[in-house]
Amino acid sequence: LQQSNLLDAAPMDTSELADLLTEQVAVGTVLKSGGKEEPALAYLSCLSLQQHKASASLRQLQGVLLKQCPAPQRTHMERLLTGAQGGTALLVNERLVNVPDPLLAPMHRSLQDDLKWAIKHAGSEDERKAFRVDHFVAIVRCERGTRDEAHARGAGKRSKHHPASAREEVVAAV
Repeated sequence: LQQSNLLDAAPMDTSELADLLTEQVAVGTVLKSGGKEEPALAYLSCLSLQQHKASASLRQLQGVLLKQCPAPQRTHMERLLTGAQGGTALLVNERLVNVPDPLLAPMHRSLQDDLKWAIKHAGSEDERKAFRVDHFVAIVRCERGTRDEAHARGAGKRSKHHPASAREEVVAAV
């Protein structure tokens, strides 16, 4: 989030989000190449927007998302972010550039398995409800124009939005 252009105009305390993610031990995947001392290569988890609606960081992020959302989709996005259309979770996904693409789909399947496990083993109905996710909101860097135009022109103004890399397209397909 801190590296995305989305938050350039809105500084945010992402440490609260990190705390929420680390406190949620039932859901999430860390990909490493070695033992406990090795750095993580990739991380994937999600946070229930309804369960954590009191979080100042998530409320601020929701405000930024709504502000940047195109007007025709804003009502739909607001319904997703408030849970009016079922359980919605913020998908948190970070990885090193050199993580092989074939590992992305298994990581997302693992997250789905984690959610099923968390629902089955939750201590209360409120916890079960928090892990019932109907929609994910993912923040993905996008570029404008066709992929060929983006490569040919490099930086600059483009007209049509698309994921910045083929990796985001793989994630969107899962």
